Amino acid sequence: MLDKTYLLEALNYYKDETTLLGNVYYAGMQPKPPELAYQVHFPRIEMVLVGEIEMELGSYTGAEQRRVFKQGDIIYLPAESWNQPTWEKPVVTMTVMAGKQSFGLSLLSWDGKRYDSAIKETVLRRGPRVGAHILNALEELTKQIESQTTTKLLIGSLFSHIIDLIEQPLETPSKSHALFESVRDYLEQHYQEP
Repeated sequence: MLDKTYLLEALNYYKDETTLLGNVYYAGMQPKPPELAYQVHFPRIEMVLVGEIEMELGSYTGAEQRRVFKQGDIIYLPAESWNQPTWEKPVVTMTVMAGKQSFGLSLLSWDGKRYDSAIKETVLRRGPRVGAHILNALEELTKQIESQTTTKLLIGSLFSHIIDLIEQPLETPSKSHALFESVRDYLEQHYQEP
């Protein structure tokens, strides 16, 4: 059974052991995705943690990409790209979705017949800087697919960044607390004025 600890262990493991990451593949938007394909408006990373899975990917040229992904293999899917997994053999996958304000993480375990468990976690971002720059660099590397070492290091860096966000979450005060603090600051600064 999967849990949040498993997710953190996977992120930590591959953050530290980028040489153990498998091949990195890139998906595209062409041809038009099949009816049940996964397609979203933001970048994401799919990774096989245990087992293997056959998957069809969109490409930049429109050529069909159907591959078997094994443990450690990664797919980088820029915004609007698509993939369509074929759920047949037992497999555990991890997905990292990069929204503007948060990272969405999910683990799926397929036992060969049905989903055994699914874990979902949302991690707030501290602003667009670090994560966005890593994602921009990954996006640039879609044009240089032979650069596997750099890509793996960037993916390890993204995992490290997400772990930092999990371990030191962004503290967001409630609206009433923020209003109270604003009023108090104003009074402290202007209490001597008539």
